[in-house]
Amino acid sequence: MWVLNVKRIGPERQRIELYWMNDGYRGGAYEATATSIAPLYRKLAGPLFAAVFGGLATLMSAALWLLIGFLLRRLRQIHDSSAVGP
Repeated sequence: MWVLNVKRIGPERQRIELYWMNDGYRGGAYEATATSIAPLYRKLAGPLFAAVFGGLATLMSAALWLLIGFLLRRLRQIHDSSAVGP
């Protein structure tokens, strides 16, 4: 369901909020004059929003740990090859 709220904030200015309400909230607010429309903010929220960014955070964490493991293994190889044996 689309929701549209319009509020007069001055003689020739309006604040417009337009958003989609379904299983969450997606939309934004705008300030409009006779000649221009300027975005004020955008919002995205809902149950799936957390799943998307939770998955993204998990992937980023896994990539960081893989990089750390690779660097530690490489440093160990460098250290072992430069060690002087008897």
